[in-house]
Amino acid sequence: MTVLNRIRLLLFIILLVISSCTSDPKPPPVTTPAPSTLPLEMLTGTWEVSDAERNGKNTQALEGIYFTFTSDEKLASNFNLSIEERTFPYRIEGDTLTALSEPEQSYLIQSLTENGMVLRTKMEGYLFRLILKTKERLPAEATEEN
Repeated sequence: MTVLNRIRLLLFIILLVISSCTSDPKPPPVTTPAPSTLPLEMLTGTWEVSDAERNGKNTQALEGIYFTFTSDEKLASNFNLSIEERTFPYRIEGDTLTALSEPEQSYLIQSLTENGMVLRTKMEGYLFRLILKTKERLPAEATEEN
């Protein structure tokens, strides 16, 4: 009987080892965002908010907010809680621009033309839609020149 108990114990251990062995789960496939169809070469320069929505409602609270994009992928902006200019590197993946700040801030570039840009983002629980004009093409400045 001792031999029979040892065989049972050995079979139990073998069964336990086999059942605990599983193949390593495959990592999820790395997906790269689709390339942007926007003319990203037009991004460089200073853009100022000409109109804005917060949670779908127009807001005047963002008057004076600007974004300056440099050719060496730096973003200077006062779109933050303190309204002080801060500069961060950024990256673009598809139509998403991410300021590499702490924490990172992502913007969806909804449209980009020579005259304007529309960004969407979420900050502090609020959804923002920012309509930007290049600094030299703002309607108020054009009116002042006339």
